[in-house]
Amino acid sequence: MASVAVLGVLVSGLVTAPTTAEAASASSFDPGELISDENFYAGGSMDAGAVQRFLDERRPQCVSGYTCLVDYKQATPSMPANRYCTAMNGVANESSASIIARVGAACGINPRVLLVLLEKEQSLVTHRSPNATRYAKATGFACPDTAPCDSSFGGFFYQVYYAARQFQVYKTFPQNYNHIAGRVNNILYHPNAACGSSPVLIRNQATAGLYNYTPYQPNAAALANLYGTGDSCSAYGNRNFWRIWTDWFGDPRSSNGVDPFGSIQSVSTTPARAIATGFAIDPSAPAQAISVNLYLDGVWQRTYRADQSNAAAGQALTGAGNNHGFSIEFAMRGVPVEMCIAALNVGAGKDQWIGCRTVQPPTGQPVGRIDHASASGRTANISGWALDPDTAASINVHAYLDGRYAGAFTANTSRPDVGRVYRDYGDRHGFAFQLPIPVGTSEVCVYAIAVPMGDNPLLGCREVSNASGPPRGQLDGTSAGPGSVSVSGWALDPDTAASIEVQMLVNGRVVTTGRADRSRPDVGRVFPGYGNNHGYAMTASVAGGTNTVCVRALNVRSGSDVQLGCRVVETPSGSPFGNIDSLVVDSATGALTVNGWAIDPDSTAPVTVRVYVNGAVRAEYAANGSRPDVARYYPAYGAQRGMQSGQLTLSPGVNSICIWALNTGAGDPKLLGCKTANITGSPFGRIDSASVDPATGALRLNGWAIDPDTAASPLINLYLGGDLVAQERATASRPDVARVYPLYGAQRGLGSLTTTVPPGSHRVCAWAVNEGAGSSVLLGCPVVTR
Repeated sequence: MASVAVLGVLVSGLVTAPTTAEAASASSFDPGELISDENFYAGGSMDAGAVQRFLDERRPQCVSGYTCLVDYKQATPSMPANRYCTAMNGVANESSASIIARVGAACGINPRVLLVLLEKEQSLVTHRSPNATRYAKATGFACPDTAPCDSSFGGFFYQVYYAARQFQVYKTFPQNYNHIAGRVNNILYHPNAACGSSPVLIRNQATAGLYNYTPYQPNAAALANLYGTGDSCSAYGNRNFWRIWTDWFGDPRSSNGVDPFGSIQSVSTTPARAIATGFAIDPSAPAQAISVNLYLDGVWQRTYRADQSNAAAGQALTGAGNNHGFSIEFAMRGVPVEMCIAALNVGAGKDQWIGCRTVQPPTGQPVGRIDHASASGRTANISGWALDPDTAASINVHAYLDGRYAGAFTANTSRPDVGRVYRDYGDRHGFAFQLPIPVGTSEVCVYAIAVPMGDNPLLGCREVSNASGPPRGQLDGTSAGPGSVSVSGWALDPDTAASIEVQMLVNGRVVTTGRADRSRPDVGRVFPGYGNNHGYAMTASVAGGTNTVCVRALNVRSGSDVQLGCRVVETPSGSPFGNIDSLVVDSATGALTVNGWAIDPDSTAPVTVRVYVNGAVRAEYAANGSRPDVARYYPAYGAQRGMQSGQLTLSPGVNSICIWALNTGAGDPKLLGCKTANITGSPFGRIDSASVDPATGALRLNGWAIDPDTAASPLINLYLGGDLVAQERATASRPDVARVYPLYGAQRGLGSLTTTVPPGSHRVCAWAVNEGAGSSVLLGCPVVTR
């Protein structure tokens, strides 16, 4: 409310003189002032007769069957008085001219504004065939771009009345809306936000009201074709308002005299205050010093005289002299503020905004540094200074010792040197504090704590030392085992009481890194203050044979890494060895199980065993089965040395099996032995049944046969009364046989073997013919009768 009252004072008493209409030129368009407040709010500037004459002058050739605006009439309702408009009595058959003039007077809005609004929204002033829809939304009130019109505000009278009333609402409560006079507003070019926007300093309430009513400004394309269309990102509402007013009534911003002008030349800030400098001149009274008003966030603050010497003023207007400068000082409140300065008119003309600035309080990260850091025994002495541009008060600093929080301190000691550099901040920005430190070298870091919040910058880090140098220690002992070497000893660095890292090297190559953190009370007694935890013990895998083992202590801070000692160690080495205890073959399945063990002297890892069958590699696996008996003889290698877990399937016949242990490190692969595994013998099988077809004499024989020496189906000889009558392979399918003897498959049945039997009783004998080792076998001699 206060800002509205002050703005009213700023423009009060300014009367708009009649102007002459002229064709609009895009070069004259100013998005910050579409129309003057005097012109916009001149509600009584036209009576009904003047409006009617204006409409008659622009009477279109109205199409038959339509009522054009110049002839439009309607019954109007009575409207009660409110804080925006005076009361209006209803009229039975009121003309459009009377409605426009009476609403303008009641609501304090120039009837010219309403005429232009009707034309730019629905072309009603000049339209030749306006339908009911155009009258229903005549001024576009309550008709947003993104939704249908609100029908409760429909109809010509309501559209004119509520549009005029809404402009007074904008004026009464400017802070409630997006576009505010006296501020830089970011105004879109189009409802599609992707079309962009630009900042506009809205210089009066009338312009702010138009942007609140139609929240877009024309883009360059719309201005380039002032009486046509631009591009897909063009909006025309406020362009057309300004253009139509200019065409009909002349410059919407015109006044009778010459307006004051000026410039804001600089704005400087400290934590407590801001100072704006510039000049203001009124050409109507060039020798006279005028006044300027200061507004903060749209609220009037004070009036100042622009009477100080300013060379830029004399250059801006010849003969005006230099005494038109101003220097305005106001208090900062720790937050950004929108500052606007208006030049107050003298004589002809009207008050003018000189400009607006967003004034930021001084801000930024704290600054400072550590000036001094030293150690006195077990105490560190740290001093320096810290200052936050956001406040003149002393701030806190936080100290960290070796990366851990060590305390908070206030930078409030006197530092005149800092005060001279940072005027307005005083000199109470120094800090000096002490920290307890351990033996060795420590790092102290200091951070400035921002006010009220923000980044807390590091002012610096310094090392303070009461002891320093390269690491110390020794290699106490080494021990060797199969495939490994162990070392032990102690190491510490004078720069720190913490345990340090040590490396174990084998033949010049780092094989492992550990920490010297085991308890060594003997070391603690020799180096008081460092504690006992400086012992190390490490084990690493090595190749068998002779190895040079060294230990290196890694340096902390000053100094360099130190080699603590080297030893030559011997570890077991050679080719693998072991034994094949047994080979077990399942004659039905052909499964081979190898039982035995293997060890490689170079390593405690399981030995890889490779199995060859008849010269071809058939399997490879780790000998890691449990063999406690082997562990009793070779305890250094443990019990996981057995190979009984390996299995493979052999083919029928004679199989030569050789087992090799693959070598690790020094040595060669070792043949553990070769053995023969035979799946041979005479054929076997049986006759399940025999029958004769009485009519044909056909013999049907069922049974099966297997020869262990071959994967092929065995040959079957059939004898009748001692004579060989048929010879066939046992190839009929017998899945039941395959389930019992999976090595040989299902093709072992006698179902395909047949002959013709003469009448009478006969003995039929079937023989399985042997291949390889063994002899032929009689499967049976059943008696059959036809």
